[in-house]
Amino acid sequence: MQKITVGEFSIELLFDQRSNGRYFIHSPHVPGLRLAGPDLEALCADIEPAVKDLLQRNRKLAVESIRWVPSIDEVLKEFDRPAQIGKKATYLVRLSAA
Repeated sequence: MQKITVGEFSIELLFDQRSNGRYFIHSPHVPGLRLAGPDLEALCADIEPAVKDLLQRNRKLAVESIRWVPSIDEVLKEFDRPAQIGKKATYLVRLSAA
């Protein structure tokens, strides 16, 4: 069986901070990705395995690595600022797939 290389492609991740302080992460490009909770750092740690699993299950696409644009540290810094009701952010994630 020949291995087909897809190369790098992008998905969009949407981060919402709700009025109750909880965070909600989802993506129009990864059906089924729904992460929510009060700890953004913990949610960010769950993104990579969740995206890899969902793309494998739904698209039969094996993701080798994920490159954040901007970095995950910058994502966390953005939301570390004083909470704003309804705060939203969009981030691009570059995926390398085999």
